Amino acid sequence: MKINYNIPALQTNVALKRATNQQSTAMERLSSGLKINSSKDDPAGMAICQKLTAQVDGLNQANKNSMDGISMIQTAEGAMNEVHDMLSRLRELSIQSMNDTYTDTDRDKMQLELNELLKEIDRISEDTEFNDTKILNGSRDIGQSGIGIVQTQTGTDDQPAVYNLTLPNPRVAGEGFTIDGQAFEFYDSTEGEYTGTAIGLDINNTAAQITNTLAEIEYTNFTLSTDLTLTAKSNGTDGNYLAANDGAVAPIQVLFQIGANANQLTSLYLESTGTDVLGLTSNLEGNGFSETADINGAYGLNISNKEDADFALGAIDKAINKISEQRAYLGAYQNRLEYTVKSLDVTEDNLTGSLSRIQDTDMAEEMTEFTRTNIISQAATSMLSQANQRPQQVLQILQS
Repeated sequence: MKINYNIPALQTNVALKRATNQQSTAMERLSSGLKINSSKDDPAGMAICQKLTAQVDGLNQANKNSMDGISMIQTAEGAMNEVHDMLSRLRELSIQSMNDTYTDTDRDKMQLELNELLKEIDRISEDTEFNDTKILNGSRDIGQSGIGIVQTQTGTDDQPAVYNLTLPNPRVAGEGFTIDGQAFEFYDSTEGEYTGTAIGLDINNTAAQITNTLAEIEYTNFTLSTDLTLTAKSNGTDGNYLAANDGAVAPIQVLFQIGANANQLTSLYLESTGTDVLGLTSNLEGNGFSETADINGAYGLNISNKEDADFALGAIDKAINKISEQRAYLGAYQNRLEYTVKSLDVTEDNLTGSLSRIQDTDMAEEMTEFTRTNIISQAATSMLSQANQRPQQVLQILQS
């Protein structure tokens, strides 16, 4: 028997420490619900969990972004619905004015209502906002360039309407014009590529090159030749109203971050619903618009006489078609975002499941481990007490 070193006590103490550490780990996992509480528990698992957590959080925010996008679209579409209703009323007034049962005095009263409705359409375009951001007034930063547009042939049942265009000179970057509802903007290629939402025209190109670019565009209601002659695609009075302006209003580009990683974006283009973009007013004299119908400083539609009311009807029909196309585009885009939300939900659920399998504690298994280590700890404590009493047997031998 030896008294300098109590080997059984030392061995029992080591076993007790091991059991205590295991018991502490089990208690930590049971109390937190996590199998990985620090990197020492599972270094590789910890790294994977951090990446999965970042992905899940990103997907959750992308889901919210998509829902916000749907809300923005609903706001814009609701405002367009009111514009649609007013355009229908404008059409009624035009048809009413064409009837011979009304006098010119009656038509003047109709003109007053038409003017006010056009102003209200402009107000809705300017004031519709989502989170303090205007969404239906377009990108109103393309200045007047000095383009010239003159009607040279009136549209009738036997012939199309014809206009001649004159390009501005000099041409200045940041200025532009609108032809048949299509916005154009001059830019300087020496300062970089064009980044706007209109069609860019390089001021460094020759007049012939710019003319060729304009002639290649597919316009809605007109065709443009290389001699800058703009001709209606069909005969009739509809061509006597040309949606043209000196200056332009390009669509607003809205970007939605719909993914958990960089560059996972989608673009929405919101066009202005202003009367100038809809082809109901123009800042160019002639082209079917009347200076007597002053709409916020622009020439407007005239239904104060029967003949002009017939022309106005065609312009209003085109505006209705334009709003209908934009609303259809927004509806399709909203459906797309709703499917995006569903896809993000599924992906987030699957990644959360993967994260749970790596990180979460199996409570039943961990409780079993805790019970085992608790019993071992109690047994080791008891054995350590007995091992510490063994050296006292030496005293009994010496006393005897």
